[in-house]
Amino acid sequence: MEQPRIRGSADKLQQDNIGSTSTEIDAPTLKVTRDLLVAWKAACGAYGELPAWHRFSPASLGSLMPFVYVLEKHGAEGEFRVRFMGSAIAQSVGEDYTGAIISESSPHASSWRADIYREVLDRKAPMFTAVDLGDFNRDFTKTECVLLPVTDREGFLNMVVCAAAPYPLEPK
Repeated sequence: MEQPRIRGSADKLQQDNIGSTSTEIDAPTLKVTRDLLVAWKAACGAYGELPAWHRFSPASLGSLMPFVYVLEKHGAEGEFRVRFMGSAIAQSVGEDYTGAIISESSPHASSWRADIYREVLDRKAPMFTAVDLGDFNRDFTKTECVLLPVTDREGFLNMVVCAAAPYPLEPK
């Protein structure tokens, strides 16, 4: 498996909060994250318009759904509400946060996550990250994420469709 390559711009995103570090990478390397990026590109308009989030239905995403989560910008302070959380992610974090506002519901400090989601919306372009999850008790400690800007039904850019997939465990 190809290991993630760190981009020069990663310094802006490298943040350390309760053992978590998110580093921007050049491109997704895992099947789940690559496949969601392909679906997003296919949903983009002919002139590069960003797709609407409702284009990512369970039927269209199929086996990717357990690894997908959708965030919606909430309020003037740049908060995010979890619109959908796939079952693999909910199982990984121990709870389904669908409907929750990130800063109000996370048992861990999560301001660094909201910073990344805001960056995706500001860029109006996909972002790829490798995340160290050393602060969680999991079977894996690193995930790869693809974060994709999408519009709501009215065409406003205020949502992010994401996928998170665990890197295979390295032999000890």
